[in-house]
Amino acid sequence: MARLDRKGSFRLHGKLDTSVFCTWRDIDYMRRLPNKTKSEPSQAQIANRAKFAFVHDWLESINDLIKVTFDTYSPKMTGRMAAQSYTMRNAVKGEYPDFEIDYPAALISCGRLAGVTNPKVSLPEPGILQINWDKIVADRGKSHCNDILVFALAPESENVTFTVGQATRDKGTYLYKIPREFIGKTAYVYIAFKSFSNNDVSTSQYLGSIILE
Repeated sequence: MARLDRKGSFRLHGKLDTSVFCTWRDIDYMRRLPNKTKSEPSQAQIANRAKFAFVHDWLESINDLIKVTFDTYSPKMTGRMAAQSYTMRNAVKGEYPDFEIDYPAALISCGRLAGVTNPKVSLPEPGILQINWDKIVADRGKSHCNDILVFALAPESENVTFTVGQATRDKGTYLYKIPREFIGKTAYVYIAFKSFSNNDVSTSQYLGSIILE
């Protein structure tokens, strides 16, 4: 049953015939209920559902992170919904049922802050990732003080690690001690930057893959 909200403005909430009315983030929505069907799903529908499930599972391990790092991607989506949408559209390769993540195309964050130039990753000693980028000169704004976010994942062991706030972009370098379970695995590494004062982030930059010794 639909309910009419008279506070401030007229809004319908609930189900009315074949439509559902709701409000989310102060935006009014109406959607139609799906048609009931007894027909078997098409191959395209099966493939799309499998792709959705594949991306959902891949994002599950970083759910708490992407809630923040994709929060400003779209005002009509949660961070998790936005990450799911972006990844499905841009960062999956292969055909059903053999889907793979396209790591260079994948994003761990998406936002308005500037990235950095010439970011690189190396392994100066066992168990230590060194991230370097062009150091900037502090300006009148606060962008030079953005926290660094380092993200690494090792798909073969399903391990994920990330850290936020251990360095700022004006430093130009950061050493990250990787967890023991990553040793001997190939990791895909990304960096991004996050504002001190709010959830603004930069769009993540892919640094490549590296064998962790």
